[in-house]
Amino acid sequence: MPLVTEILRPVLAFVIAAAVFGLIERLGRLDRGGPPWRRQGFLTDLGWWMLTPIFTRAVTRFGVGVAVFLIAWVSLGQPVGKEALRGFVARETWASALPLPLELLLTLTAADLLGYWIHRAFHRGWLWRSHAVHHSSERLDWLAAVRVHPLNDLVSGVVRVTALVLAGFRPTVLAGVVPFLTGYALLLHANVPWSFGRVGRVIASPLFHRHHHARDVVGDGVNFGGFFTLWDRLFGTFHLPEGAPAPPTGIREPMPTSMTGQLRFPFARRERLATSPRGT
Repeated sequence: MPLVTEILRPVLAFVIAAAVFGLIERLGRLDRGGPPWRRQGFLTDLGWWMLTPIFTRAVTRFGVGVAVFLIAWVSLGQPVGKEALRGFVARETWASALPLPLELLLTLTAADLLGYWIHRAFHRGWLWRSHAVHHSSERLDWLAAVRVHPLNDLVSGVVRVTALVLAGFRPTVLAGVVPFLTGYALLLHANVPWSFGRVGRVIASPLFHRHHHARDVVGDGVNFGGFFTLWDRLFGTFHLPEGAPAPPTGIREPMPTSMTGQLRFPFARRERLATSPRGT
């Protein structure tokens, strides 16, 4: 039964997301290319929708669990059992002394700031090889939001949680904030022309994020913020030209169209990749 539940959970999430974002995109679709299931690459993204919740997130949770265990071990100065680990996770810190709403806000802000820098790191060097899989969608929409390579998710999750726990943020609060940011990413990838008006000066919008996925960008890219736009404004990566058309999305380099090919992409030799078809 647990295995059946794990399989049915992403199916249910997909059905709910399809209903919600189908309505949203029907009210204000950025392009007129039809719903996601009629576009090229639908089956590949459907595969990612099954793989990411069942396998990728399980691997990331395991990696995060190991990281927290090691932090507890070092902090307590001895190997820890289940009870000691629970005590460490629920321990009092400077953050726990704050009112819960303020602690949530500070945790969200810190997680988003750290996520900004991690995101920028994945646009450079070998890390880009795994992140390029996410950027390969030429028709960007909510369905493509979970096209995330397991290596990308694992490294990002472990680095972010490790840094925040070491800084004194509580894992129990992080356990609520991180899924919120993950869910918000679905909206950011929606195929709608929303900029959120004045709110969009502070909160990331789908149009803001579409410029991040632009195929033709200068340097390492723009608009790395996952929730707040403040970091991009502070560090010179904000780009949202008023009145400009939404840019074409995708990547310049060849990308396999199959999920298995995309899983192998970060580890494949470049000369072999040169003959691969361009990503969807």
